Amino acid sequence: FVPLATGSTIFIYREEEGSLLIEKVMAANEAEVIKLTPAHLRVIRDSNALKHITSNRVKRFIVGGEQLETSLAADIHKKYKGNIEIYNEYGPTEATVGCMIYRFRSNEEQSSVPIGIPASNAQIYILDKFLQPVATGVQGEMYISGQGLARGYFMREELTQQRFIDNPFVEGRKMYRTGDLAIRLSNGNIVYKGRMDDQVKIRGYRIELGDIENQLKLHDAITEAIVIPKEKEGDKYLIGYYVSKKEMSAASIRNFLSSRLPEYMVPAYYVHLAELPLTTNGKLNKRALPDPEIKGEDYVAASNDTEQRLVEIWSEVLGISKEKISVKKTFFELGGNSLKIVKLHSMVNDSFDCRVTLPEMFRYSTISSLTNFMMREAVNEISYASSINEELAGMEDVLTSFVEH
Repeated sequence: FVPLATGSTIFIYREEEGSLLIEKVMAANEAEVIKLTPAHLRVIRDSNALKHITSNRVKRFIVGGEQLETSLAADIHKKYKGNIEIYNEYGPTEATVGCMIYRFRSNEEQSSVPIGIPASNAQIYILDKFLQPVATGVQGEMYISGQGLARGYFMREELTQQRFIDNPFVEGRKMYRTGDLAIRLSNGNIVYKGRMDDQVKIRGYRIELGDIENQLKLHDAITEAIVIPKEKEGDKYLIGYYVSKKEMSAASIRNFLSSRLPEYMVPAYYVHLAELPLTTNGKLNKRALPDPEIKGEDYVAASNDTEQRLVEIWSEVLGISKEKISVKKTFFELGGNSLKIVKLHSMVNDSFDCRVTLPEMFRYSTISSLTNFMMREAVNEISYASSINEELAGMEDVLTSFVEH
Protein backbone atom coordinates (compact mmCIF):
# COMPACT_ATOMS: atom_id res chain seq x y z
CA PHE A 1 0.00 0.00 0.00
CA VAL A 2 2.72 2.49 0.94
CA PRO A 3 4.65 2.27 -2.39
CA LEU A 4 1.43 2.63 -4.39
CA ALA A 5 0.15 5.50 -2.22
CA THR A 6 3.38 7.41 -2.85
CA GLY A 7 3.30 6.90 -6.62
CA SER A 8 5.92 4.17 -6.75
CA THR A 9 5.98 0.84 -8.61
CA ILE A 10 5.85 -2.61 -7.06
CA PHE A 11 7.87 -5.32 -8.81
CA ILE A 12 6.49 -8.85 -8.43
CA TYR A 13 8.68 -11.93 -8.84
CA ARG A 14 7.67 -15.56 -8.96
CA GLU A 15 9.67 -18.08 -7.01
CA GLU A 16 11.25 -20.78 -9.14
CA GLU A 17 12.38 -24.18 -7.93
CA GLY A 18 16.13 -24.54 -7.60
CA SER A 19 16.85 -20.82 -7.28
CA LEU A 20 16.86 -18.28 -4.47
CA LEU A 21 14.25 -15.60 -5.04
CA ILE A 22 16.36 -12.87 -3.42
CA GLU A 23 19.15 -13.58 -5.92
CA LYS A 24 16.63 -13.17 -8.75
CA VAL A 25 15.40 -9.86 -7.30
CA MET A 26 18.93 -8.53 -6.90
CA ALA A 27 20.06 -9.72 -10.34
CA ALA A 28 17.08 -7.97 -12.00
CA ASN A 29 18.34 -4.74 -10.42
CA GLU A 30 15.00 -2.94 -10.79
CA ALA A 31 13.91 -2.04 -7.24
CA GLU A 32 15.26 0.86 -5.21
CA VAL A 33 13.68 -0.24 -1.92
CA ILE A 34 13.59 -3.86 -0.76
CA LYS A 35 11.91 -5.13 2.39
CA LEU A 36 13.50 -8.39 3.52
CA THR A 37 14.76 -10.50 6.45
CA PRO A 38 18.28 -10.82 7.92
CA ALA A 39 18.48 -14.26 6.28
CA HIS A 40 18.05 -12.58 2.88
CA LEU A 41 20.84 -10.14 3.76
CA ARG A 42 23.16 -13.07 4.43
CA VAL A 43 22.44 -14.42 0.95
CA ILE A 44 23.22 -11.00 -0.55
CA ARG A 45 26.44 -10.82 1.44
CA ASP A 46 27.66 -14.31 0.56
CA SER A 47 26.25 -14.92 -2.94
CA ASN A 48 28.73 -15.25 -5.80
CA ALA A 49 25.89 -14.85 -8.31
CA LEU A 50 25.61 -11.13 -7.51
CA LYS A 51 29.26 -10.19 -7.95
CA HIS A 52 28.83 -9.28 -11.61
CA ILE A 53 26.41 -6.44 -10.76
CA THR A 54 28.48 -3.27 -11.07
CA SER A 55 25.81 -0.59 -10.60
CA ASN A 56 23.14 -1.29 -8.01
CA ARG A 57 19.84 0.58 -8.09
CA VAL A 58 19.03 -0.44 -4.52
CA LYS A 59 19.09 2.55 -2.20
CA ARG A 60 17.40 1.15 0.88
CA PHE A 61 16.93 -2.15 2.71
CA ILE A 62 14.11 -2.37 5.27
CA VAL A 63 14.85 -5.37 7.49
CA GLY A 64 12.43 -7.19 9.78
CA GLY A 65 11.26 -10.55 11.02
CA GLU A 66 14.32 -11.49 13.07
CA GLN A 67 17.13 -9.96 15.12
CA LEU A 68 19.50 -7.95 12.93
CA GLU A 69 23.11 -8.40 13.98
CA THR A 70 25.31 -5.33 13.78
CA SER A 71 28.09 -7.34 12.11
CA LEU A 72 25.74 -8.41 9.28
CA ALA A 73 24.46 -4.87 8.73
CA ALA A 74 28.07 -3.63 8.73
CA ASP A 75 29.05 -6.24 6.12
CA ILE A 76 26.21 -5.11 3.82
CA HIS A 77 27.05 -1.45 4.39
CA LYS A 78 30.68 -2.18 3.46
CA LYS A 79 29.66 -4.27 0.42
CA TYR A 80 27.78 -1.24 -0.92
CA LYS A 81 30.66 1.08 0.01
CA GLY A 82 28.33 2.99 2.31
CA ASN A 83 25.89 3.84 -0.48
CA ILE A 84 22.93 2.06 1.11
CA GLU A 85 20.42 2.83 3.84
CA ILE A 86 19.59 -0.03 6.18
CA TYR A 87 16.50 0.30 8.36
CA ASN A 88 15.68 -2.17 11.12
CA GLU A 89 11.89 -2.39 11.57
CA TYR A 90 9.90 -4.07 14.33
CA GLY A 91 6.23 -4.83 14.74
CA PRO A 92 4.07 -7.96 15.00
CA THR A 93 0.94 -8.56 12.95
CA GLU A 94 -1.15 -8.07 16.10
CA ALA A 95 -0.09 -4.41 16.13
CA THR A 96 -0.49 -3.69 12.39
CA VAL A 97 3.11 -4.72 11.73
CA GLY A 98 5.14 -1.49 11.95
CA CYS A 99 5.66 -0.06 15.46
CA MET A 100 9.30 1.00 15.48
CA ILE A 101 12.06 1.64 12.97
CA TYR A 102 15.75 2.54 13.27
CA ARG A 103 18.36 3.54 10.70
CA PHE A 104 21.63 1.62 10.99
CA ARG A 105 24.78 3.64 11.60
CA SER A 106 28.27 2.39 10.71
CA ASN A 107 29.50 3.14 14.26
CA GLU A 108 26.89 1.05 16.13
CA GLU A 109 28.12 -0.13 19.53
CA GLN A 110 25.44 -2.76 20.28
CA SER A 111 25.90 -6.38 19.10
CA SER A 112 22.48 -6.12 17.42
CA VAL A 113 20.98 -3.12 15.63
CA PRO A 114 18.36 -1.29 17.75
CA ILE A 115 14.73 -1.28 16.61
CA GLY A 116 14.26 2.38 17.50
CA ILE A 117 11.56 4.24 19.43
CA PRO A 118 7.77 3.77 19.29
CA ALA A 119 5.79 5.31 16.42
CA SER A 120 3.67 8.30 17.47
CA ASN A 121 0.47 6.26 17.76
CA ALA A 122 2.00 3.31 19.63
CA GLN A 123 3.10 2.77 23.23
CA ILE A 124 5.86 0.25 23.96
CA TYR A 125 6.32 -1.02 27.51
CA ILE A 126 9.19 -3.19 28.75
CA LEU A 127 7.91 -4.93 31.85
CA ASP A 128 8.86 -7.59 34.38
CA LYS A 129 6.69 -10.60 35.27
CA PHE A 130 4.64 -8.40 37.63
CA LEU A 131 3.84 -5.96 34.80
CA GLN A 132 6.11 -3.35 36.35
CA PRO A 133 8.45 -1.26 34.16
CA VAL A 134 12.09 -2.38 34.28
CA ALA A 135 14.96 0.07 34.62
CA THR A 136 16.94 1.40 31.66
CA GLY A 137 19.32 -1.30 30.39
CA VAL A 138 17.42 -4.10 32.16
CA GLN A 139 15.86 -6.83 30.05
CA GLY A 140 12.11 -7.36 30.12
CA GLU A 141 9.19 -8.44 27.96
CA MET A 142 7.76 -6.04 25.39
CA TYR A 143 4.09 -5.04 25.47
CA ILE A 144 2.43 -2.94 22.76
CA SER A 145 -0.57 -0.62 23.03
CA GLY A 146 -1.98 2.09 20.80
CA GLN A 147 -4.17 2.87 17.80
CA GLY A 148 -2.89 0.02 15.64
CA LEU A 149 -3.60 -2.77 18.08
CA ALA A 150 -5.87 -5.59 16.88
CA ARG A 151 -8.97 -6.57 18.87
CA GLY A 152 -7.80 -10.16 19.22
CA TYR A 153 -7.66 -13.47 17.37
CA PHE A 154 -10.63 -14.53 15.27
CA MET A 155 -12.55 -17.41 16.88
CA ARG A 156 -9.78 -17.93 19.50
CA GLU A 157 -11.10 -16.31 22.65
CA GLU A 158 -8.79 -18.11 25.09
CA LEU A 159 -5.65 -17.07 23.21
CA THR A 160 -7.01 -13.53 22.90
CA GLN A 161 -7.41 -13.29 26.69
CA GLN A 162 -3.86 -14.56 27.20
CA ARG A 163 -2.24 -12.12 24.78
CA PHE A 164 -4.49 -9.03 24.77
CA ILE A 165 -4.67 -7.85 28.37
CA ASP A 166 -5.83 -4.70 30.12
CA ASN A 167 -3.33 -1.85 29.94
CA PRO A 168 -2.51 -0.96 33.58
CA PHE A 169 -1.12 2.43 32.50
CA VAL A 170 -4.03 3.67 30.33
CA GLU A 171 -7.55 3.00 31.57
CA GLY A 172 -9.88 1.37 29.07
CA ARG A 173 -7.06 0.35 26.72
CA LYS A 174 -5.63 -3.08 25.89
CA MET A 175 -2.01 -4.02 25.35
CA TYR A 176 -0.51 -6.95 23.49
CA ARG A 177 1.94 -9.31 25.16
CA THR A 178 4.54 -9.94 22.43
CA GLY A 179 6.67 -12.67 24.03
CA ASP A 180 9.70 -10.69 22.83
CA LEU A 181 12.55 -9.67 25.12
CA ALA A 182 14.12 -6.21 24.89
CA ILE A 183 16.06 -3.53 26.73
CA ARG A 184 15.69 0.25 26.54
CA LEU A 185 18.93 2.19 26.12
CA SER A 186 19.66 5.47 27.87
CA ASN A 187 18.99 7.35 24.61
CA GLY A 188 15.47 5.86 24.43
CA ASN A 189 16.14 3.39 21.62
CA ILE A 190 15.02 -0.19 22.19
CA VAL A 191 17.13 -3.26 21.41
CA TYR A 192 15.39 -6.54 20.60
CA LYS A 193 16.97 -9.43 22.53
CA GLY A 194 15.08 -12.44 21.22
CA ARG A 195 12.04 -14.51 22.10
CA MET A 196 11.08 -15.61 25.59
CA ASP A 197 10.68 -19.03 23.97
CA ASP A 198 14.46 -18.97 23.45
CA GLN A 199 14.97 -19.07 27.21
CA VAL A 200 15.32 -22.64 28.44
CA LYS A 201 16.19 -24.24 31.74
CA ILE A 202 19.01 -26.79 31.75
CA ARG A 203 19.70 -28.53 35.07
CA GLY A 204 18.11 -25.64 36.97
CA TYR A 205 20.02 -22.91 35.10
CA ARG A 206 18.08 -20.45 32.95
CA ILE A 207 19.82 -20.08 29.62
CA GLU A 208 19.34 -17.67 26.73
CA LEU A 209 20.17 -19.51 23.54
CA GLY A 210 21.21 -16.28 21.83
CA ASP A 211 24.15 -15.94 24.23
CA ILE A 212 25.51 -19.31 23.09
CA GLU A 213 24.89 -18.52 19.42
CA ASN A 214 26.80 -15.24 19.74
CA GLN A 215 29.79 -17.05 21.23
CA LEU A 216 29.73 -19.69 18.47
CA LYS A 217 29.84 -16.94 15.85
CA LEU A 218 33.02 -15.56 17.43
CA HIS A 219 34.82 -18.67 16.12
CA ASP A 220 36.94 -17.69 13.11
CA ALA A 221 35.58 -20.51 10.94
CA ILE A 222 31.86 -20.15 11.82
CA THR A 223 29.68 -17.69 9.91
CA GLU A 224 26.21 -18.59 11.25
CA ALA A 225 24.96 -20.53 14.26
CA ILE A 226 21.72 -21.57 15.93
CA VAL A 227 21.23 -23.47 19.19
CA ILE A 228 18.05 -25.40 20.01
CA PRO A 229 17.04 -27.48 23.03
CA LYS A 230 15.97 -31.12 22.80
CA GLU A 231 14.67 -33.56 25.39
CA LYS A 232 15.56 -37.22 25.85
CA GLU A 233 14.51 -39.48 28.71
CA GLY A 234 13.29 -36.44 30.62
CA ASP A 235 16.63 -34.66 30.31
CA LYS A 236 17.08 -31.47 28.29
CA TYR A 237 20.23 -30.93 26.24
CA LEU A 238 21.43 -28.45 23.62
CA ILE A 239 22.34 -28.93 19.96
CA GLY A 240 24.55 -26.39 18.20
CA TYR A 241 24.08 -25.98 14.44
CA TYR A 242 26.82 -24.07 12.64
CA VAL A 243 27.62 -22.92 9.12
CA SER A 244 31.24 -23.08 8.01
CA LYS A 245 33.25 -23.97 4.91
CA LYS A 246 34.21 -27.34 6.35
CA GLU A 247 33.06 -29.58 9.17
CA MET A 248 34.95 -29.32 12.45
CA SER A 249 35.29 -31.84 15.23
CA ALA A 250 32.77 -31.57 18.06
CA ALA A 251 35.67 -31.61 20.52
CA SER A 252 37.31 -28.53 18.99
CA ILE A 253 34.07 -26.52 19.11
CA ARG A 254 33.32 -27.71 22.63
CA ASN A 255 36.79 -26.66 23.81
CA PHE A 256 36.32 -23.26 22.16
CA LEU A 257 33.02 -22.67 23.98
CA SER A 258 34.26 -24.11 27.28
CA SER A 259 36.79 -21.30 27.56
CA ARG A 260 34.01 -18.72 27.17
CA LEU A 261 30.88 -20.17 28.76
CA PRO A 262 29.95 -22.08 31.91
CA GLU A 263 29.71 -25.84 31.31
CA TYR A 264 25.90 -25.95 31.52
CA MET A 265 25.71 -23.63 28.47
CA VAL A 266 27.97 -25.78 26.26
CA PRO A 267 25.89 -27.85 23.77
CA ALA A 268 26.15 -31.63 23.89
CA TYR A 269 25.99 -32.06 20.10
CA TYR A 270 27.13 -30.10 17.04
CA VAL A 271 25.82 -30.32 13.48
CA HIS A 272 27.57 -28.85 10.46
CA LEU A 273 25.35 -27.20 7.81
CA ALA A 274 26.12 -25.76 4.39
CA GLU A 275 23.45 -23.13 5.11
CA LEU A 276 20.63 -22.54 7.57
CA PRO A 277 17.24 -23.81 6.30
CA LEU A 278 14.69 -21.06 5.69
CA THR A 279 10.91 -20.88 5.40
CA THR A 280 9.27 -19.34 2.34
CA ASN A 281 9.12 -16.07 4.34
CA GLY A 282 12.89 -16.05 4.74
CA LYS A 283 12.88 -16.92 8.44
CA LEU A 284 14.81 -19.76 10.05
CA ASN A 285 12.98 -23.08 9.62
CA LYS A 286 13.76 -24.86 12.89
CA ARG A 287 11.66 -27.87 11.89
CA ALA A 288 14.03 -28.53 8.98
CA LEU A 289 17.11 -28.73 11.21
CA PRO A 290 18.44 -32.33 11.08
CA ASP A 291 18.95 -34.48 14.16
CA PRO A 292 22.62 -34.96 15.06
CA GLU A 293 24.33 -38.07 13.73
CA ILE A 294 26.38 -39.76 16.44
CA LYS A 295 29.59 -40.16 14.46
CA GLY A 296 32.52 -39.33 16.64
CA GLU A 297 35.99 -40.55 15.68
CA ASP A 298 36.95 -44.08 14.66
CA TYR A 299 37.10 -46.60 17.49
CA VAL A 300 40.19 -46.23 19.69
CA ALA A 301 40.79 -48.80 22.43
CA ALA A 302 42.05 -48.04 25.95
CA SER A 303 45.84 -47.79 26.05
CA ASN A 304 46.52 -47.91 29.81
CA ASP A 305 45.02 -49.06 33.12
CA THR A 306 43.35 -45.71 33.83
CA GLU A 307 41.59 -45.64 30.45
CA GLN A 308 40.58 -49.28 30.87
CA ARG A 309 38.99 -48.56 34.26
CA LEU A 310 37.19 -45.52 32.85
CA VAL A 311 35.83 -47.67 30.00
CA GLU A 312 34.36 -50.02 32.63
CA ILE A 313 32.74 -47.08 34.47
CA TRP A 314 31.40 -45.61 31.20
CA SER A 315 29.95 -49.02 30.32
CA GLU A 316 28.16 -49.34 33.65
CA VAL A 317 26.72 -45.82 33.62
CA LEU A 318 25.64 -45.88 29.96
CA GLY A 319 24.47 -49.49 29.92
CA ILE A 320 26.44 -50.38 26.77
CA SER A 321 29.18 -52.95 26.17
CA LYS A 322 32.82 -51.95 26.66
CA GLU A 323 33.60 -52.91 23.06
CA LYS A 324 31.45 -50.01 21.82
CA ILE A 325 33.26 -47.38 23.86
CA SER A 326 36.03 -45.49 22.10
CA VAL A 327 38.28 -43.39 24.31
CA LYS A 328 37.99 -40.60 21.72
CA LYS A 329 34.18 -40.38 21.78
CA THR A 330 32.50 -37.99 24.19
CA PHE A 331 30.22 -39.19 26.96
CA PHE A 332 27.33 -37.45 25.17
CA GLU A 333 28.10 -39.00 21.78
CA LEU A 334 27.83 -42.40 23.45
CA GLY A 335 24.34 -41.61 24.75
CA GLY A 336 25.04 -39.82 28.01
CA ASN A 337 23.17 -36.83 29.36
CA SER A 338 23.48 -34.34 32.20
CA LEU A 339 21.73 -36.68 34.66
CA LYS A 340 23.97 -39.65 33.89
CA ILE A 341 27.10 -37.55 34.09
CA VAL A 342 26.34 -36.83 37.76
CA LYS A 343 26.49 -40.57 38.45
CA LEU A 344 29.64 -40.82 36.33
CA HIS A 345 31.21 -37.99 38.32
CA SER A 346 30.58 -39.83 41.60
CA MET A 347 31.95 -43.16 40.34
CA VAL A 348 35.10 -41.60 38.89
CA ASN A 349 35.95 -39.87 42.18
CA ASP A 350 35.23 -43.08 44.13
CA SER A 351 37.43 -45.18 41.83
CA PHE A 352 40.50 -42.93 41.67
CA ASP A 353 42.55 -41.16 44.28
CA CYS A 354 41.77 -37.74 42.84
CA ARG A 355 39.12 -35.04 42.90
CA VAL A 356 37.45 -34.16 39.59
CA THR A 357 34.78 -31.47 39.71
CA LEU A 358 31.52 -31.72 37.78
CA PRO A 359 32.42 -28.82 35.41
CA GLU A 360 35.69 -30.64 34.66
CA MET A 361 33.69 -33.78 33.80
CA PHE A 362 31.82 -31.76 31.17
CA ARG A 363 35.01 -30.15 29.87
CA TYR A 364 36.94 -33.44 29.62
CA SER A 365 34.09 -35.58 28.34
CA THR A 366 36.18 -38.18 26.49
CA ILE A 367 38.04 -40.93 28.32
CA SER A 368 41.28 -39.87 26.65
CA SER A 369 41.01 -36.20 27.68
CA LEU A 370 39.85 -37.08 31.19
CA THR A 371 42.78 -39.46 31.66
CA ASN A 372 45.27 -36.80 30.54
CA PHE A 373 43.66 -34.27 32.87
CA MET A 374 43.79 -36.65 35.85
CA MET A 375 47.45 -37.47 35.15
CA ARG A 376 48.34 -33.77 34.98
CA GLU A 377 46.53 -33.16 38.27
CA ALA A 378 48.38 -36.08 39.88
CA VAL A 379 51.73 -34.68 38.75
CA ASN A 380 50.79 -31.23 40.08
CA GLU A 381 49.83 -32.73 43.46
CA ILE A 382 53.14 -34.58 43.68
CA SER A 383 55.05 -31.40 42.80
CA TYR A 384 53.07 -29.44 45.39
CA ALA A 385 53.69 -32.09 48.06
CA SER A 386 57.43 -32.07 47.26
CA SER A 387 57.60 -28.29 47.59
CA ILE A 388 55.78 -28.45 50.95
CA ASN A 389 58.21 -31.12 52.20
CA GLU A 390 61.16 -28.96 51.15
CA GLU A 391 59.69 -25.97 53.00
CA LEU A 392 59.07 -28.08 56.12
CA ALA A 393 62.65 -29.44 56.00
CA GLY A 394 64.00 -25.90 55.73
CA MET A 395 61.84 -24.79 58.70
CA GLU A 396 63.11 -27.78 60.72
CA ASP A 397 66.72 -26.74 60.09
CA VAL A 398 65.96 -23.18 61.20
CA LEU A 399 64.17 -24.36 64.37
CA THR A 400 66.99 -26.78 65.21
CA SER A 401 69.57 -24.02 64.79
CA PHE A 402 67.45 -21.66 66.89
CA VAL A 403 67.08 -24.21 69.72
CA GLU A 404 70.83 -24.99 69.70
CA HIS A 405 71.63 -21.29 69.75
